[in-house]
Amino acid sequence: MIDVPRIAKGDQPYEWRPPQGLCWWLWRGLVMLQCPNGHSCHLPHAVNASGVVTPSAVCPVAGCGFHEHLRLTDWDMGDKADKTTQADVLARRTEELDE
Repeated sequence: MIDVPRIAKGDQPYEWRPPQGLCWWLWRGLVMLQCPNGHSCHLPHAVNASGVVTPSAVCPVAGCGFHEHLRLTDWDMGDKADKTTQADVLARRTEELDE
């Protein structure tokens, strides 16, 4: 299992870029992951109170090959169920922005 460091997202969302390397951050209530090769994506997995991600994470970029069991360091959100829960969060945020 690999420990993945949390990074703080900047205040300027369109100008901010994560540093190169494996890391995670929150964006609008969603867990975002960057693989060691610099590919960023939403992590629609369950995360337990200790930060352990299930199932293992696979980079969605064709040919990347990143596939690991992860623990998100500095995880402080308790148990986060799965992609359905995160999709609900995104839907609520979208509704808030539309109002």
